[in-house]
Amino acid sequence: MTIRDRILDSIKSKENCYLYLVLTFSAIFLYLGYFKIINDPNNILYNSTGDGLKNYYSYLYHVTYGKTTQFQGMFYPYGTHVLFVDAEPLLVYINKSLSYLFPSISNHYIGIFNLSILFAFWIAGFYIYKILTTLELPPYFAALLTIPILFLSPQQYRIVAHFGLAFICFIPMFLFWLMRFEKSHKIKYIVYLGLITICSTFFHAYYLGLFTILIGFYSLIKFIRIFKKEIFSFKYLTLKFAPLIAVGICYILFILFMTFTDNEKDRVLIPYGHIDYRTTIEGVFIPLWGPIFDFINTKLVRVAVPGFESYAYLGLSVSIFVIILLGISIANLIKKCFKKSTLDFNSLNQLFQTEYFKAFFYTSLLILFMSMAIPFRLNSMWILEYIPGLKQFRSLGRLGWVFYYIMAFLFSKYLWIYVSNISISKLKKMLLMGLVIPLWYYDAFVHFTGNIERMEYA
Repeated sequence: MTIRDRILDSIKSKENCYLYLVLTFSAIFLYLGYFKIINDPNNILYNSTGDGLKNYYSYLYHVTYGKTTQFQGMFYPYGTHVLFVDAEPLLVYINKSLSYLFPSISNHYIGIFNLSILFAFWIAGFYIYKILTTLELPPYFAALLTIPILFLSPQQYRIVAHFGLAFICFIPMFLFWLMRFEKSHKIKYIVYLGLITICSTFFHAYYLGLFTILIGFYSLIKFIRIFKKEIFSFKYLTLKFAPLIAVGICYILFILFMTFTDNEKDRVLIPYGHIDYRTTIEGVFIPLWGPIFDFINTKLVRVAVPGFESYAYLGLSVSIFVIILLGISIANLIKKCFKKSTLDFNSLNQLFQTEYFKAFFYTSLLILFMSMAIPFRLNSMWILEYIPGLKQFRSLGRLGWVFYYIMAFLFSKYLWIYVSNISISKLKKMLLMGLVIPLWYYDAFVHFTGNIERMEYA
């Protein structure tokens, strides 16, 4: 078969047709939302105040004048390390390299910066769809659910200020390659995990923290399960913990890089924020704004409006699923303690038949507890002395983004299990789908458009 034939077969395949639909609709929605930026990317800023303006300045100064890892646009005459000013150094170095070949690029640095954030948004749609098909959802169902997951992503709120964190493709990419490794145990996927970790770190160092904590908790859950099975061969353990080894190597390389390139000797070791910059119950389970928020806030219960760092809203459909799932899990745990028969739900049992699904579920709960700063709110700040890298990770609320993605994927898988269950009547299936999916789309629409309305374009 020739390369041309392979390309044509790929284009004609049903899975890829639905993928093209996802990419097309994602591009349309992005254009409708950000047409001001897309129509004139080089002359409009997402935000002209606060951290947004500072981060534009950091990027533009370093791509124009920077020559090393030292940023000279602040703290004259000493400067500081480029990673601490949110200059997106990898994007800077790519632009500087291209400018030697195409000098006219230097006139479009702002445009490239603005469009690259939206391009990352678009690429995230690709990976979310691929994750859902990896979870064995049929292409049409995966395409249907990709859109609300993408446009409800809590990372989109960072477009107003923290641009490095607005590159929302990295977390779905990391989760996708981790799932692919768990299914096949091919070493090439470990290489991809390492590359994603390194590349994302040089957009924003918080990605390294996110992936280290994610893979650390995930490996802990896997270790507990392996310990119960009492399988301790070196080859088996190396294969099972290869993702941890890959991210661990990236972490060590980053520490070495910072050791040799960061000249500041008196940097604050434990910055403010570990307890205050956390996510909250309201930030995860209650809409951030819109008619549903207004109804809950005025008719049901007064809502404590979450701070910016708390934004990790799951969507009402996913929130209800998570609350029910947690309720069943807690009830079964209590029943096991009293040696009573546990609650049995066929669809949930099918959801957790795959071993790494359970690991992802428990990992996401640990991440949620950490994002809420629960260990530190229980007078456990001493933990920082034993995990030095966590000292600089002062905004724990951002861990809630990982919880968002994992729960969205688990919910999507559960929906398909429910819909494909022949023992459930068509009426029940139609009622569930008729309520859940439109509500999910509505949540995505309200929060996507609401975030754009809050931008201060300049």
